[in-house]
This record gives sequence, C-alpha cells and structure tokens, in this order.
Amino acid sequence: MNATGLMFENDKFHLPQNIFYTEEGLLLYYNSYEAASYADGPKEILFPYDEINQYLKYH
Repeated sequence: MNATGLMFENDKFHLPQNIFYTEEGLLLYYNSYEAASYADGPKEILFPYDEINQYLKYH
C-alpha cells in the first residue's frame, strides 16, 4: 500500500473511520493523518460494486 501513497503504521492496512456506500461503489475515506501526511490531504479508495459484490453481505 505504501507504493500508492498510503502510509500505515507498522505497514499494516487498516480500515478508515469513514466508510460510505455511494452510487459508484464502496468508498473508503481516510482523513488527513489517517493514512498519509497532512500535506497529502485526505485519501479516497473506491471499490466498484461489480468488483466487490461477492464480498458484501446484505441483510
């Protein structure tokens, strides 16, 4: 993940505090300092539903 500009403590991935279901897909929103330096600003990772539906469980 560090090659993508995301920096995690001890190089271990963690989910952000903010996760959203959008029309386009599942959005992981990392606030400043959560996965990069403050100067880099917030980071977003969007997983399109057609790529992750098999991993989602609906109730």
